[in-house]
Amino acid sequence: LRLVATQVGAALCALPSSVGPREAKRALYSEFMQAPVGISVLVGPPQVTDLPNARYERMVRRTMPVGRPFRDSFPELPDDAPIFDILRRVYEGQEYAAEDFAVALRRPDGTMEDRRFAFRCEPLRDGAGQVFGIMTVAEHTTAQARALQEAQRTSADLRATQARLRTEAEALAAAAARVSADLEALGANLRGRTVDLDQS
Repeated sequence: LRLVATQVGAALCALPSSVGPREAKRALYSEFMQAPVGISVLVGPPQVTDLPNARYERMVRRTMPVGRPFRDSFPELPDDAPIFDILRRVYEGQEYAAEDFAVALRRPDGTMEDRRFAFRCEPLRDGAGQVFGIMTVAEHTTAQARALQEAQRTSADLRATQARLRTEAEALAAAAARVSADLEALGANLRGRTVDLDQS
């Protein structure tokens, strides 16, 4: 994600300064649409959606209307949702990256779903170094996260089974030792009685 973000951001910022931010991003729109990851560009402090590619829209399961604030596209998120603070800080010039970011989003049928993403946000700067927008490069990782959680559960179950079997084996070994000791004591007792009978 870092490599893709760097390449796309560099391409945007390398266009002639005579080309405005919107025109610069439009020039790369076809490339965005072919990208193997989700890409979104927001412009201005209101964080207006300018260029979402189709993969990004599939990941968030909604159309991102161009020219509308990012916030409007996610009415189910509370005002204090972490993503809004992240975007604010990125617009102030800070990069942000997350390998496993969880967010509850509404499905098209209206039900809520926990979805997970790996994504990177970078500020976009004009020729004068001023931030004019935010570029996000993202991958949907819900399936991978669920597979990892299942593997971890399976591993935990396996460790628990191994621990239980060890405990049971230790208990059986202790019981066998007690039985062996009892048999040895019984044998010694019988041998003693045999000697007594012989002497009598």
